[in-house]
Amino acid sequence: MDEFAIRKGHHYATVVIDPTTKHVLWIGLGRKREDIRPFFELLGEAGCRRIEAVSMDMSTAYEEEVKANCPQAHIAYDLLHVVAKYGREVIDRVRVDVTNRLRDDRPARKIDDPMLTLESALSLAEANLGDHHEATLDAISSLGSICRKSNELDDA
Repeated sequence: MDEFAIRKGHHYATVVIDPTTKHVLWIGLGRKREDIRPFFELLGEAGCRRIEAVSMDMSTAYEEEVKANCPQAHIAYDLLHVVAKYGREVIDRVRVDVTNRLRDDRPARKIDDPMLTLESALSLAEANLGDHHEATLDAISSLGSICRKSNELDDA
């Protein structure tokens, strides 16, 4: 389940795709709860009970509507959105905290290697988060490896 822009501005539609067959099951205008509810109404109670899992971005509207209509379904968030949310919430928090600590130490704020910044942020985040964030940290660590490899290729 995902949204896509249909015009410039904030005009969206939602698409539901069967992950096994890759067939489009439904498309509807909008991305609010009431916009995607017709999909579940078309499925009916029996169809909703057959849904085992739903992959989606981290849209609250999608999550709430799936939980309301398919409470047995497991929700899997799109890794891209998990990484983006992690970046916005966790790494930004670490960045702000470090910036505040170094506010009066200008030489310490200078960073020559952007990968050092990423690795420092990951280390701080890992130290400040618990084991319950292990999957998120693994995903971000993988992203760091990809960024390092990309930088190595750029330097070559």
